[in-house]
Amino acid sequence: MDILTNPLLNSFFGDNKKKNKNQIYLQHYIKSLCDYYSNIAYNVYKWEGLPEGMTSIRLEQMLFESGYFLATTHKAVGPIALVPELLKKNYNKEYVSFRINPEGLESEEKDIDNAVLVKNNYNLVSTLDLIMVDLIRMGEIETTSKMNLDWQKVGAIFRTNKAEELSVRNIINQFMDYDMTVKADKNFIESKENLVVGLVPVPYIADKLDQAYMIRESRLLTKLGINNNNAFKRERNTVPEAEANKQQIGASINALLETRKLGAELMNKMFEWNVSVDINPSLIQLAETTNEPEEEGGEFE
Repeated sequence: MDILTNPLLNSFFGDNKKKNKNQIYLQHYIKSLCDYYSNIAYNVYKWEGLPEGMTSIRLEQMLFESGYFLATTHKAVGPIALVPELLKKNYNKEYVSFRINPEGLESEEKDIDNAVLVKNNYNLVSTLDLIMVDLIRMGEIETTSKMNLDWQKVGAIFRTNKAEELSVRNIINQFMDYDMTVKADKNFIESKENLVVGLVPVPYIADKLDQAYMIRESRLLTKLGINNNNAFKRERNTVPEAEANKQQIGASINALLETRKLGAELMNKMFEWNVSVDINPSLIQLAETTNEPEEEGGEFE
């Protein structure tokens, strides 16, 4: 998966090809977030009874990235799950068209039988698109926190000219690289034109940004159906809070689980398979142990 080609991410960065260091940092940080949370998302639901060649992780990967997959049988390879964009790569075909019928999709390719369209949700929206805004915002918060820490190291405005710009940048880079002994050209130091105009006091806000980051992460995990309400609270959930959290998580899970169960039902009907899908049992057990409510006013010791 190449997240850097995502349309929403591209629209965020625009056509600016000359990115500065912080923009490059932001882009790679968002990619690392996607790699991390996608692996969590792959394990929220578990498919069982799949025919040989299909795996639960691969099905969830397609739903996460594309928002759907086609379950079908190929005369040469047997049961397969795929998305149309992969057909050319898998079978050296430029395209394979499908006609909609009451139970699924009927292929015009002679080597592919009828296919079942399995949806990530009723809108065919990929999970990646559902959480992309959260990934971008978390990346922005992290990059802003990094910049705030960098300002604590420099925090000054230099008066200079074009000829001395590189000398100023060299001094700033020494601060940024934690160099305890900052070196500068003697003539540059003695020149009144290049003295520091003044310090720029920048308040330390990285701690507040950390809190904002955790709140945004909580929203992302809710969309994935992961219990997270205790992640940034010192107190245990009260009973009303625990119930509200369960309802939010339940709504997110059921919205995605319903279309998966429908897909499994159609696959079994069309191909006489014995496929089932449900919430990963380990996820249910984790939710039960981390979402225990406490009476009003209760806190951790």
